[in-house]
Amino acid sequence: MKIYYAHSRPFYKTPIEYYDIQFLKKLGDVVNPSDEEFQNAYSKFRDGIANMVYCGSYPELTEKIRHPVTYSYFYSKVSECGLVVFRSYEKDVLTYGVYSEIDYANMLGIPILEIVSGTKENKYIRTLVEVRDFGRFKTLSKADTDKLCIEAGVPQQYMEEL
Repeated sequence: MKIYYAHSRPFYKTPIEYYDIQFLKKLGDVVNPSDEEFQNAYSKFRDGIANMVYCGSYPELTEKIRHPVTYSYFYSKVSECGLVVFRSYEKDVLTYGVYSEIDYANMLGIPILEIVSGTKENKYIRTLVEVRDFGRFKTLSKADTDKLCIEAGVPQQYMEEL
């Protein structure tokens, strides 16, 4: 089974991401948006869209059209998977992209699980929890997500993601 791993850009290339992926590999093949192969394919897709969508002297309109179209690449990868697993940025806080991915999976009827981690008996543990109600999550806007990524020092290549 293919598993889409939805997680915030500040977690890309961190020990949290590494250990989450090792954990998920026990369940199936992991589709990870921060993988180099994924990023390269997405960059080609995004660049092709950038050349197709141009609204002349209206750059704001160009971006409003370009953004949802380029995000369709992520949606296509979600739809190829039988399970979506996500990690909250903080307890009950989802960044814009993660929320978009799990919302799309929910619309398609793809099962969604959350990685919850913590300590138990002085051991660090990861658990998967089924999520049925997304009402408890606060979702950051795209602007707030971008600000958070800048503050966290996310590399430029990932800032251009959306």
